[in-house]
Amino acid sequence: MSQGKQLRSVHPSRRRVFVALASLCAIGASGCAVPNQPRETQPPGPPPTLRIGPGDRVQVTVFGVNEMTGEYLVSDSGTISLPLAGQVPMGSMTTRQAEEALTQRLAQGLVQNPQVSINVTRYRQIFVVGEVQRPGGFDYFSGLTVLNAVALGGGYSVRADPRRLTVVRAADPARRAEPATEATYLAPGDTLQVPERWF
Repeated sequence: MSQGKQLRSVHPSRRRVFVALASLCAIGASGCAVPNQPRETQPPGPPPTLRIGPGDRVQVTVFGVNEMTGEYLVSDSGTISLPLAGQVPMGSMTTRQAEEALTQRLAQGLVQNPQVSINVTRYRQIFVVGEVQRPGGFDYFSGLTVLNAVALGGGYSVRADPRRLTVVRAADPARRAEPATEATYLAPGDTLQVPERWF
């Protein structure tokens, strides 16, 4: 007996149940069952170029000049206060660029043939807000990804929607939220936003 004849032979009330179940199966097959689908991923791209910024701590070594050698806090204006040299800009520079800039500054009559080494001993914190167990600020480390940041925050809450993660970049003056995945790299000062799922 064909499927159509079988369906017509069924009592009308049961036929409506079969049709409803078939419709639900079709909806599920069309992709409406979002919670069971795998999360979207994308290539993470290269790690960000790390640049010195306000709140970072840098170790400055000027070989042979003990008065200048030490650890310094980068000010809100992106400078450090170096003995004999005064305010030295370092904001938005890589450590190599900062070394070159300080070498040029010291060579202007302050130090004969200066040799400079600069290392960041502590970067600005990254921040995790929204649906994680422990939102807040966390120490940055090289190669930190969104997934690492979620782990620092104690993992997702039961209401989290990992498919709609966004990152606000500290280097973006407009503070725009850009889409992210768990593989996205973070930079010092970035803020990860974990939204609440809609249903």
